[in-house]
Amino acid sequence: MIDPHVHLRDGPERAKETLEHGLAVAWRAGLDGVCEMPNTDPALDRREAIERRIEAADGVLDRLGIGLFHGIWAGLTADPARIEDVVRCWAELRPRVVGLKLYAGSSTGALGVTTPDGQRAVWTRLAELGYDGVVAVHCEKEDLFARRGDGTIDWDPARPASWASARPPVAEKASVDDQLALSAEAGFRGTVHVAHVSTPAALEAVVLARAAGRRVTCGVTPQHALLSAADLGGPDGILAKTNPPLRDEPMPGLMLRALLDGAGAD
Repeated sequence: MIDPHVHLRDGPERAKETLEHGLAVAWRAGLDGVCEMPNTDPALDRREAIERRIEAADGVLDRLGIGLFHGIWAGLTADPARIEDVVRCWAELRPRVVGLKLYAGSSTGALGVTTPDGQRAVWTRLAELGYDGVVAVHCEKEDLFARRGDGTIDWDPARPASWASARPPVAEKASVDDQLALSAEAGFRGTVHVAHVSTPAALEAVVLARAAGRRVTCGVTPQHALLSAADLGGPDGILAKTNPPLRDEPMPGLMLRALLDGAGAD
């Protein structure tokens, strides 16, 4: 069993997680492999950084004496030369580089490609390069975030539940629609994977695209199926702050039911 979406921070963010701790926990949990996301510091968005990360992970695996598979999603930016670099890296280093990751909404780190023009440029360049692997996408449309007059996201750390309303469900659905449309417009020939779907509307968009013959997949996280925005309201609510946010009921229950029913599965 492989966990295709893990965050192993190290560096300035080692307090959150490290290669050594994360890989050891994955092994003890009985996993056969993990694929880590590229929004580390420094970001895994160029060959040099990716090769250093592979070397570091291999060193940890050797020290621990475990046979776990460690893969990396290479980060996408809107820079055409950088896109070409990670596509070449994927072609030459797979399966260690399992695919590419596009942050269509900002998250931890600085890998966000949040404008329609930037996203169009990414999909167009990937099509031009003939990339036919997987692009995992973080789908949230920033134009639909709640913002203050100074442009910052309108939420209060003392009220973690405000994070859920600041990044509403409609932002996820709109971004899924955008990425499906932009990738089709560009003639992208690979697979679009919508990461951590948290709303039934976004899932429905994926199901409809698959029914129309598109190469589209998606995944749901345990927190988006088992927790709700109400869990942000307790004394430790800040620990449940995620991107995209936890959703109000009945959405988590509906996501769990869709998972159990195999919605959108082949």
